[in-house]
Amino acid sequence: MKIILLSVVFVCCILIGLGIGNYFKKRRDFYVDVCNFCDYSSTQISFALKKINEIVNDAKCNCQKEFFDYLATYEKYLTGEIDAEDYIKATKINFLTQEEKAELDGMFLSLGQMNRDEELEKIAICKKNFGVKKSVCFEKFTKYNNLYFKLFFLLGLATIVIFL
Repeated sequence: MKIILLSVVFVCCILIGLGIGNYFKKRRDFYVDVCNFCDYSSTQISFALKKINEIVNDAKCNCQKEFFDYLATYEKYLTGEIDAEDYIKATKINFLTQEEKAELDGMFLSLGQMNRDEELEKIAICKKNFGVKKSVCFEKFTKYNNLYFKLFFLLGLATIVIFL
């Protein structure tokens, strides 16, 4: 019985380490997708002169699940199914801070509200801001992903050694 309980504790420790690493991976992937969306949308606005809903529909194909869900909710906002207040409430992203989510929502809610040049300038500013956050997320992912896995692996081993 004691062996089974200790193995369950060991597996739980490993899962906690993997969960924390997954948090950093989700942040990294999300900001990569946001920066890719900014690049794609600025090219489509400046050269192809596409509308925002067409850009969002095309961009959904090349992104991870979290950003895909965010764009799907934004698409509902563009079609008029939900208003801005419901859009902000519907886009729950648990791995972003309130300030980061407010900045992201501000960028998406302002898309399509200005002329082409102002739109491109706004997207460039947002891409620069999100690019900084993307690089920070890359650094944190490479630094902390393996660290937390190893830390909780060792914690599980230490628990086994202590209680055997």
